[in-house]
Amino acid sequence: MVGLFEILAEGLVITALGVSGVFIVLSSLAGIMWMMGIISSKTEKISRKRENETHVSKEGMDYNQRFSNEEFIAIISAAQAYHTLYEESEIINISRNDNAWKKFSRLEQVGERL
Repeated sequence: MVGLFEILAEGLVITALGVSGVFIVLSSLAGIMWMMGIISSKTEKISRKRENETHVSKEGMDYNQRFSNEEFIAIISAAQAYHTLYEESEIINISRNDNAWKKFSRLEQVGERL
C-alpha cells in the first residue's frame, strides 16, 4: 500500500522536474535571442560602413546624415503646421445619439439573458 508521504514525494519530484525543464528551455531561448542580437548588430554595423562608403558625393558629403531628436521633432512639427495651416481638412461629425447602436446593444443584452 502506498503511503501519503510517498505520493507527496512523487508529486514534488514531478513538479521539480517540470519547473526545471521549463527553466532550461526558457534559458536556452533567451541565450539564442541574445546571440542573434549580437550577430544582427555586427552585420548592421558592417552594412552601415558599406553604405557610407558607397554614398559619398564628389565633395565628400555623406548622404546618410543622422538627425538628432530635436531635428526630428522640428521636422515633424513643421509638417504638422503646414498640414493644419495650408491643407484643407474635413471635419467629421460624430453623433452620440445613434439609435441603431442602442437597438443592437439592447438586442444583445436580451439575447444573453435567454
